[in-house]
Amino acid sequence: MTHRWPGRWGCHDRIAWSRNGLVAYIANGKVHITWLKCEDGEKWTFTPSVAVKVTSNPVHLSWSRAHYDLAIVDDMGRIQINELTSSGISINHVVSSTTADQRPRAIEQDALVGTYWLGVDKGFVVPTALGIKAESTEQSSNGIMATQKPEWETFRTLGPFHPIRVRGALVCVNGNGVFRLLAQLGDTQYRELETLLQGTESLLFATVVPIGDALLVATYSAKDQIQVYKITITWNNEALINRNNNQEAFAKLTSVPLTSITAVRPPDTLVTAFSFAQIPDFKSTNVPKTFDVNHFEIHTVFTCKNNSHVFIYKLARQSEVLHPAFIALEQQQTAPQELVEAWKLYLSVQQPPKEPIKYYSVREVDVSIIYASGKFEAISLIPVEMNFGKYKVDFSEEQQQVLAQVDHACVSPNLTCVALFKGEETLQLEELSTYKDEKDQQKLFMLANAVATRYAFSVFNHTQCDDMLGLGWRLLYSVMPSIQFNQSMFFNMLASEAQRMLNAGLEPPDDRHVERVIVMPSPLHRWFAFVMVLGTRKGWHRNSGSQLALTAVNIQQVAFALTWSLKVLSVPSKAQNTQQQLAELSSHCYHIMNIMGLVRWTTDLTARIYQELYLTLVQNPQNKEELVKKFIEKPNIFMALMLSKIVRYLLIYVLRGVRGLAQVTQNLLTIESQVGHGDLVKTTHLKFQQILNSAPVPLAHFEKLLTEIDKQLKTVYNSGKLQDRVKQALELEILKHARTPKVLLPIISHIIKSTNLDGVDIPHLYFYDTSWLHLDDVKGLFNEQIDGIRKRVLSGNDTRRQCTRCGIISANDPPKVASKSQFTVLFQRNCLCGGSWQNEDTTDKTISK
Repeated sequence: MTHRWPGRWGCHDRIAWSRNGLVAYIANGKVHITWLKCEDGEKWTFTPSVAVKVTSNPVHLSWSRAHYDLAIVDDMGRIQINELTSSGISINHVVSSTTADQRPRAIEQDALVGTYWLGVDKGFVVPTALGIKAESTEQSSNGIMATQKPEWETFRTLGPFHPIRVRGALVCVNGNGVFRLLAQLGDTQYRELETLLQGTESLLFATVVPIGDALLVATYSAKDQIQVYKITITWNNEALINRNNNQEAFAKLTSVPLTSITAVRPPDTLVTAFSFAQIPDFKSTNVPKTFDVNHFEIHTVFTCKNNSHVFIYKLARQSEVLHPAFIALEQQQTAPQELVEAWKLYLSVQQPPKEPIKYYSVREVDVSIIYASGKFEAISLIPVEMNFGKYKVDFSEEQQQVLAQVDHACVSPNLTCVALFKGEETLQLEELSTYKDEKDQQKLFMLANAVATRYAFSVFNHTQCDDMLGLGWRLLYSVMPSIQFNQSMFFNMLASEAQRMLNAGLEPPDDRHVERVIVMPSPLHRWFAFVMVLGTRKGWHRNSGSQLALTAVNIQQVAFALTWSLKVLSVPSKAQNTQQQLAELSSHCYHIMNIMGLVRWTTDLTARIYQELYLTLVQNPQNKEELVKKFIEKPNIFMALMLSKIVRYLLIYVLRGVRGLAQVTQNLLTIESQVGHGDLVKTTHLKFQQILNSAPVPLAHFEKLLTEIDKQLKTVYNSGKLQDRVKQALELEILKHARTPKVLLPIISHIIKSTNLDGVDIPHLYFYDTSWLHLDDVKGLFNEQIDGIRKRVLSGNDTRRQCTRCGIISANDPPKVASKSQFTVLFQRNCLCGGSWQNEDTTDKTISK
């Protein structure tokens, strides 16, 4: 690109970090895609990249705010949009917009100066009561706990939106003031509309922000003129859906100038950043509430060799009252006055000169800045009384030296790490948050509170949380040398605050609301993932709490899979002939085959729990002291699985689901015998029964035991001796540490006395191998290839995959079954722990158009 200014201007983001956790960057004329992975249970790095071949010189990258679409912009203003698969490993197809306008003008004026992806019309939950004061905490034996419960508000994001929720839409502005809308139609192809912004000339920057029914577009010209426009998009829904009529306009664009101002640019400086910021209003009285905005800010950065100036222009609505004489004749008036909306743009903040700024990014309600010296600064735009997610960021001298060498950078959505180039073409990852000596327990609690609340906000805002999980782990293991109380206490603080902020329902609902617990991604599932990562050490060694959390995550996934499959299999048949009946039976069989690994995992987990019970019966503890020593003083994840209210509830649900699936399989076998053709159902039924019959413990036996335990615990909990707060504390103690509270010791005694091994194959149980569950502390389990619960290989070949979070290696699956996989939402996208898959033999592969 031929620059009018010696500094960078317009669209020049060489690194883009999506909410889904994918990172795209430009190197050597190619666009590469990567994401975070945990190498050894401790260190987070980027995976080997997948390269996308482009036909021109890419200069800017932009991810969709809600989907897996990546816009690649070249130096002539041409846009290539790549739609990625949900795994982020390969590219499904590539679509391109129209090329640059052919009218004679400078090439640099075709270059884009601003891009913005439209969001998706959906709500999200925000924790609002987050001001934790010192007097609102109490010291307990388990650490510092918060007594204040959070309040929650459901907000809706601001539009406009694409009418088809699963389709994307991108708006952009070029140097000549041409506003373009690229929207994905019903056939997944992108089409384009454009309109000319009035009064624009030689634009250097453009920034876009939604206001609910329209878009606000602010431009900065070479003459230091800031102009604000309101763009209204009127969609033609029929044209969006109709694939045959490519001539009909799919939308109408209306542009209205609102206001303008001449910027006061300091001498000898260049404009290096120009971005809209929303100042949200969380006190809206609308129901359902919207993410209302008090006013907008336009952050403008002027930089020279020695310093930078940050000017903040405020854009606010004004309601002007007109006299009745200027409205209409008195006899025609319906109201004595009328309010007319107007906009006012003025310089609000002029910060004193600072050292040169190398990176300035405004993302929703956060501003992140990297200075030339390597100093990093994170600023929240939320009002002080509602300010969550802020925590102190300190850097060592080595980190500051690293950031001082940054040429291009992109801070993660959670402000926990940064992807950067340091003069070379290799993307690097740098952690932004370190922990210095801090012995004040209240400040330490505030730190844990800030991490937990930001993690909760990431979950509810549908943002990938791997970097936030890594931050929690680093904080947990960095406080040991500098605080007086032990590491488990700080772990308790982080886990308790995460549970409180996520508001995980530890009190299971009744059967009428069962799906509210098991549908994922749920806050409960995310909390288990948080505890699982916090308890994982280098070399993938997990403590008892982490093992329990991993098992609970898997149980919840199995419950979801069974629910989804049973719903699909229970749909009434619409087949009208034999061929259609066979097609339905084939589809149902693939559903069942795809979750056989989950059924096998359930039977093996049952066997491992009974192995623990059998060994306890053999030892025959005779007194209370022996029971306390075995189950109270030491963690025991198998007893915790049965005593935890929510995990036991999910286990009972899973066992009933497997029983229901067996009945469905039997019914399908009857239908196939009536049709008289094919044996696919028979084969599926035999495999399913083989898994159930080869288990040393019948699932009905385990279900009966859990039901009896549930009755005993309900008697204890409903006796009136335990307050609700105590019940919650007991549940948290079990889930976080896999340790049984002393108050439940009578329940343990009852379990041991009432355990009936009739019907259990004792010799088979004793020698039964359950090591693949990774619930025993046996060295070398990480490299085992037995992994029946890990699902389909994405590529459809014999290549195994490795999880980037927990390190588990998937087993080889038949390509025929893999190609028919129905669980694209869960098992093709992520590992059961929530991590992303990567091929075990990943290399830098190029995917062309």
